Amino acid sequence: EYWCVHQGKKSLVIAAGILQVMNSTIGSSICSNAIPQIAAEFNITNETVLVLPISIFLIGYIVGPLLWGPSSEYFGRKAPLLISFVLFMIFTMACAVADSYASLLVFRLLNGMVASAPIAIVGASFADIHNDPTLRGRLIAYFMAVSLLHRFN
Repeated sequence: EYWCVHQGKKSLVIAAGILQVMNSTIGSSICSNAIPQIAAEFNITNETVLVLPISIFLIGYIVGPLLWGPSSEYFGRKAPLLISFVLFMIFTMACAVADSYASLLVFRLLNGMVASAPIAIVGASFADIHNDPTLRGRLIAYFMAVSLLHRFN
């Protein structure tokens, strides 16, 4: 009975990690289909400026792991993942109701920073829950596959 409960908890950690990574990677391109609407809303005609919401998100995606990696080592994996997920929801909603292009860009930067937490932490979580190197390798392969899933839709 203990083995089943233990395996069930591991499965929940894996499922939650996969969903957070998928959410994070999809968040990077979530506004790409809305570029014409963004241009109309904020009266932007410069094509170079219109790619900034995606580019700014990716800058946050690069900077964020500098915060989330060490915090997951210091505070554990659970708290940074929960905090970043709540902040991701808040900043995504803030992007949706932004009243200026500058505020949209700031919220996209912050959104990218918090969206990078699963990318920085989930792989380590998967490595933490299994001692068997073969199983650990398979989990990391699943993690990498999920992080690339949004590229094929």
